[in-house]
Amino acid sequence: MKTQKKISVLLVSVVMILVIIFTIYQYIRSRETMLYQKSLLQSDKLVIEKVLEFKCQGFLKPTKDNSAWDGMVDFTKTKDSVWAKENLDAVLITFDMSFLGAYDVEGNLIYAAYDSVSDGLFLEKRQIAGFFFHDKVIHTFMLFQGHLYEIFGAAIVPTSDIFYHTSAQGYLVAAKQWNDHYISELEKTTGFKILMAEDENGLKQMTERDSENIIHPVTNQQGKVLRYIQFSRNSMFTNELKKLDSVKLPATILILICFLLFFFFTSRWLNKPLKMITKSLANDDLKPISFLLEQKGEFGDISRLIKQFHLQKNDLLIENREKKEATEKYRALLRAQPDMMFILDRSGNFLDYYAADIKMLLKAPEGFLGQNLSGIFSPDLVQKLMKSLKDIEYGKTIKPIEYEMEVNHVVYSFEARLTAIDQERILAIVRDITERRVIEAKLISALEKARESDRLKSAFLANMSHEIRTPMNGILGFSELLNDETLSAEDRQKYTGIINSSGRQLLALINDILDISKLDYNQMAIDAHQFSLNRLLDSILISSEKEKSRLGKKHIGLELVKNLEDAQSYLETDELKLMQILQNLIGNALKYTTKGFIKFGYTVKENHLLFFVEDSGKGISGEKLEIIFERFRQEEESNSRTYGGAGLGLAISKGLINLLGGSIWVKSEVKKGSTFFFTLPFNQQLEPVPVNPVFIPAGNSNDFTGKIILIAEDILENFELMEAMLIRLHPTLIHAENGLKALEIVASGKSIDLIIMDIRMPVMDGYEATREIRKLKPDIPIIALTAHAFEEDKIRCTDAGCNDFISKPINKEKLIRILRKFLL
Repeated sequence: MKTQKKISVLLVSVVMILVIIFTIYQYIRSRETMLYQKSLLQSDKLVIEKVLEFKCQGFLKPTKDNSAWDGMVDFTKTKDSVWAKENLDAVLITFDMSFLGAYDVEGNLIYAAYDSVSDGLFLEKRQIAGFFFHDKVIHTFMLFQGHLYEIFGAAIVPTSDIFYHTSAQGYLVAAKQWNDHYISELEKTTGFKILMAEDENGLKQMTERDSENIIHPVTNQQGKVLRYIQFSRNSMFTNELKKLDSVKLPATILILICFLLFFFFTSRWLNKPLKMITKSLANDDLKPISFLLEQKGEFGDISRLIKQFHLQKNDLLIENREKKEATEKYRALLRAQPDMMFILDRSGNFLDYYAADIKMLLKAPEGFLGQNLSGIFSPDLVQKLMKSLKDIEYGKTIKPIEYEMEVNHVVYSFEARLTAIDQERILAIVRDITERRVIEAKLISALEKARESDRLKSAFLANMSHEIRTPMNGILGFSELLNDETLSAEDRQKYTGIINSSGRQLLALINDILDISKLDYNQMAIDAHQFSLNRLLDSILISSEKEKSRLGKKHIGLELVKNLEDAQSYLETDELKLMQILQNLIGNALKYTTKGFIKFGYTVKENHLLFFVEDSGKGISGEKLEIIFERFRQEEESNSRTYGGAGLGLAISKGLINLLGGSIWVKSEVKKGSTFFFTLPFNQQLEPVPVNPVFIPAGNSNDFTGKIILIAEDILENFELMEAMLIRLHPTLIHAENGLKALEIVASGKSIDLIIMDIRMPVMDGYEATREIRKLKPDIPIIALTAHAFEEDKIRCTDAGCNDFISKPINKEKLIRILRKFLL
């Protein structure tokens, strides 16, 4: 029989198979109906769950709404039954509850409202305690006198605490009895008949095909099953399923018979000749197909073609050997240059390649030769390359294509140059330009940094000029106005206050610059000691209130939040630097807030404290959040900025926090305010250390009559200033123009009660003069006076023999306080 006839027979067989497949398809459709029934059952289960959840929310939500209510908090304290009857009875009736009761924090019932069916329902004290032991909102079930009750409850908290963060002031508990009326409503809502029993055996059992039967256990909060509920209704698909069963077996037998016939004839007419042809091709041997060479038909033609191919292949092997030798010569030349080369056709298929370093290839050669660009590169790069492959003209080169690609987990930059070899083939020369790109990026980055540095330098100089000249203008201007003898006492006092304020502003700027310098050179010393954090925050609150009043911002509310009791709030760190950090942050909040609130304080987080300063001010835009902690940087950096300042406060705060072992960050939204957070290490087991009481001289008198004070100061104006400060305290002042003169006065035997020693003086400085005086008078108090403010300067003064330290500009109150310490 010819192959054509054999194929005709096979086609008839295929038709028969199609008929069988159609029959099977009909059978599968019927099976899908049954699966749909199961899917519908799952959907019904979901509907039942949603209905039960919806019913639950109808009672749980009003319970939560009425528990988070200031009125309920007051009721737990007043126990006003009239108020309760007016409000709680209304809630009971409105939401069709069976029971609504209010309990105090110990679980004692304060007030209860019942419907006509559940009168006498009682929840014991231990039940309330058990319900709310772990949760502040509960949903559970309980049995009472043989009836099933669904219980809803929530802790009583203030209206503002919708998330139940505060301690419970009591508990509000509601109950709904699952009576016949309530179950009837569920039946109407779900469309199912509902039965209840104490165990599953007590429920009506139905087969899966006769009904949709859903068993739902009801458990209490401890997971104990109280009841079983059965939702059931008649199935809509029973008849269809029975029909499917009747055709299942015959269809299966028919399919098996058809497949057996198909495999038998296929093996006899097709498989055997194909095996011979496959064996011949695999072994490169003509013997297996020798009996087919003389046959007519398609298999005979294929066998003769194989014989012809075998002869041509031998000729090609000889030709390829010659081409390979020529190719090796060209490859030797290619190895002398570093670029990679690829040959592609205009459809984007790789035909050949060359690469001196095969590690630079995205894939091994066998992974891309013969493959298309689209299976190897990203869609964007493929689009660029395909456009160039189609547009390039024979003998011409197009503009290089630059791209980036990850090779062996490293991202490289490449440049591809394309040129047409002929009408169909394209040569792509690919060069690694990663190093060039890196150099270019560094040059661009250096240029941008130089521009940014120049801009910041100009902005900083302009800002510093403004911040220094502004207070200097007030000092010089109003000082000149004080010379006017016609000024009234009120104006003179006003101008003096402005001069003092401007001086403090200028001094604060100088201190900030000094602090930045100390942080830059790691010269900021840490004086860690134990102190009461709560007491420190109380003092900061008082000083912030004064600053708020001074700024005229009476409509801003200040609030302090403390997370620990006073006895537990002892912290071991640098108290003054923590105060400086908080005052910087609160000062910024006062500056940028016109109304609303400023809240600051701390919470305990494991082994550290989380401090925060929150305000309702102008807020900070997202793109500025990364720069505000940089020195001399502010959100506004233009000449028309609304708020002043040198932009050092946050940079200093960040540096101090890092020194203290913490970190700082900010969250902000424009027009909604900002919250600054920072952490500090905290040992919760720290025991308070008793603090020795500070010695305070008896009496309030500052009269230094009879006391002789030697002032070593080379600047006459500074001596005259201290003389003016102390003139009303009646001490006897002696002026020494330098350290040598002060030493001579002490050596002369003159009775001196105290020495104020300027450190930087001509002839002999304060350090040397102090050391020499100590040899003559080891017990005389010596107070160092210097314009230096670094910690090492204070240590150097102490090492030289000074008893205390006062820095310029001189604070009158501090000067008098030190004099009282040593003279009274």
